[in-house]
Amino acid sequence: GINAEYMGAVDSPTGLEIYQCALLMGFQAVFEPDRGYSRDPTGGRGRVRVMIKDPTKRHIAKSDVDTSTHEPVNEEYPNKTVVLKKLASMIASMKNRAADTSKEKESTNNSGSGGGGGKGKGKKKR
Repeated sequence: GINAEYMGAVDSPTGLEIYQCALLMGFQAVFEPDRGYSRDPTGGRGRVRVMIKDPTKRHIAKSDVDTSTHEPVNEEYPNKTVVLKKLASMIASMKNRAADTSKEKESTNNSGSGGGGGKGKGKKKR
C-alpha cells in the first residue's frame, strides 16, 4: 500500500527552495550553503535553520507531562512535522518544480514507439 506520510513528499528539494518557502511562511530562517552532511553520496550541500519556537516566550506547563519549554513562533505551525508538511506542499507547487514535472510527463509519454514489440502476426513458432 501507499504510506500516507510519503504522499506529500518532494523529490530532492534544494536548500534554497526550503529557505524561500520558510521565509514566505513568515519564519526567521538562515541558509548556510557551505554546510552539509559529509556522508551524503550526492554531495548535497546547504543547511537551512528555521526558528519554529520563540526562545523569548516561556511556556506555561499545563500538566506534569507537558515538557515543552517554548511557545511556537506561529500558532498555525505548532511543531516541526506541520512545518515540514507545509514546506513540502509549497515546494511542490513552485513554478520551477511545476515546469520540471510537466517536462518529465511529456518525455515519458513520447518515449514509446507505440508497437507491441511481439512476434509477427500469423506466424506460429514451431
